[in-house]
Amino acid sequence: MFKNFFGANNTAANTLQGYLRASNQIEAINQQLEDAVNTAISHGTAPWDAYATLGYALAFVRACRCHVIVVQAIIQVPPPNTSLPQDAYNQAIALCAAFEPLLEESIKAQDPRYRLSGFAWPLQFGPRLRESNDHISPQLAQGLRNGAQQLQEWVNGFIATYELAINASPTHPPALIAQHLEAIHREMQLGMFHFQTAVDMLGALSVTQVAQPMLLQASGLLWEALSSFFTVSQCVAYPGTLTQPQASGHRPDREPPPQHARPIPANTVPAGAVSATSCSSWRQDC
Repeated sequence: MFKNFFGANNTAANTLQGYLRASNQIEAINQQLEDAVNTAISHGTAPWDAYATLGYALAFVRACRCHVIVVQAIIQVPPPNTSLPQDAYNQAIALCAAFEPLLEESIKAQDPRYRLSGFAWPLQFGPRLRESNDHISPQLAQGLRNGAQQLQEWVNGFIATYELAINASPTHPPALIAQHLEAIHREMQLGMFHFQTAVDMLGALSVTQVAQPMLLQASGLLWEALSSFFTVSQCVAYPGTLTQPQASGHRPDREPPPQHARPIPANTVPAGAVSATSCSSWRQDC
C-alpha cells in the first residue's frame, strides 16, 4: 500500500508505518476497557456510573483512535503511481505524534487514583498544520473529508451502544444523564452540519477540480467537523463533561489556530521535531 503512495521514498513510508504499528495496541486496550464496563453493568452498576468510572481511560484511547482514523484516511488518498503531497505527509506525521501520549495516558487513567494532569479538557483534535503559502493539496482535502466521514460513523456507533445500555437499565437515569445525551447529540449535529457543508462545497466532482479558495474554506469546515466528532468521542463515557463548566471557568477554544508547517523531510525521522510543533500547542496544564 505505502509503496504507491510514496514512490521511491521508502523512508517516508517506513516512518508512517512505524507510527501506525505503534498504535496497534489501541484495540486491545479499548476492548479491555469495554469488557470492564460490561462486567460492572452485569453486576448491577448503573451504566452511566460504569462508564464514568473508566471515563478518562476510554476518552484517551478513543482520542488516540480518532487520530489513527484520520491519518489512515489521509494516506489512502493518492491514486496508484503518485506520491503523497508534502502537506498531506506533514499533517499525517503531526497527527501521528499524538498516538503515544494519548495511549499512555489511557493506561495511566485505569488506576482508580488517577487524576487528570497535563491535558486541557476536553482534548482538542490536532494539531492542524497550514503551509506558509496557505496552499492545500486536493489529496489532503480529500483525506480530511474521508477521515471526517469515517470518524462520524465510528462515533455514532458507540453513542448508540451507550444509549442502549442506558435504556436497558432497570434504574431510571438522573437528569444529568439526559442533559449529557442532549449535549452529545447537539455537538454531533454541529459536526454533521460542518461536514455536509464542506461536502457540498467540494461537490461530487474530484477535489482536483475545486479552486484553492474553496478547498481552503472546505478544509476549515472539515476541521470543525473533526473537532466536534473528536469531542464527542471522549465525552460519551464521561457524563457532565459538555454540560458542566470547566474548572478554569470556560471551555477551551473549539480549535486552536492552525500552525504554519515547517517542511518535514521524508528522509529523516521527524518524531522529535513534530512533537515540538504539535503536542505542545494543545497539551497544557488544566
